[in-house]
Amino acid sequence: MSRRILLITLAALLVVVATLAFILQTNRHTPSPAALAALESSDQVAVTSTSKFLAFFSTTPSSSPPLILYPNWFFPPESYAPLAQTLAQNGFDVIIPRFPFDLSFLRPSSLNHTARLISSSPDSLKPISDSPNDWVVLASGKSGNHLAHQLLVLQSGSARPAPQRAIFLSSSVSTPSFANYEGFVAFISGSYDQSASNLPSGTAFVNIPNLDDTLPDDFTPDQLAALLETIQIFTNPSYDPHLFLPQDSP
Repeated sequence: MSRRILLITLAALLVVVATLAFILQTNRHTPSPAALAALESSDQVAVTSTSKFLAFFSTTPSSSPPLILYPNWFFPPESYAPLAQTLAQNGFDVIIPRFPFDLSFLRPSSLNHTARLISSSPDSLKPISDSPNDWVVLASGKSGNHLAHQLLVLQSGSARPAPQRAIFLSSSVSTPSFANYEGFVAFISGSYDQSASNLPSGTAFVNIPNLDDTLPDDFTPDQLAALLETIQIFTNPSYDPHLFLPQDSP
């Protein structure tokens, strides 16, 4: 009887594993040709790909802070290459961590992990600050809630300081306590009403038409230009949350 139970248990586990593998495979996004083309380095941007992250380093001296980008669930870092290229061409260093199965929540302490990853990078990479306090963090889609939780953990007494600027891109934040986050927040989407009740007072709501329905590797030139302009204003040291942003809500 015990052997039969063991065989049934093993069979059930195999079914579960096979089902999970099927779900992961069928939901994983395949980067578009435009995204793959944006993976090439140029005179303006040095692209570095490792097993742990995908980075776009600007070759132009700039005072812009490093930007850590958390992809939407099931989207590999390569899907964000067009956006990362646009930012890097304008002075930003963009680091996109790789997560198991392209799911950020599978690495609970992801901001600390990213800090360690950056600080231990080979000397051949452009050195950037490994302190999250100096970063701008951007979460896309379903990664927003995970990032909100991470920011609160760092803010509540972690050995590392919390980033002071966070951007949520067509994202969702279902953590009510995130309203207590003390940094600057920008919420960029194709509408004005997503998760507004869980965001800090002073959050800048920015509307970019049709953004919610556009895959990150298929952002139009107008959408990329609007994202760049918003991020440039938001990351400026003199940024004032009381000032309106491009295409800000009334």
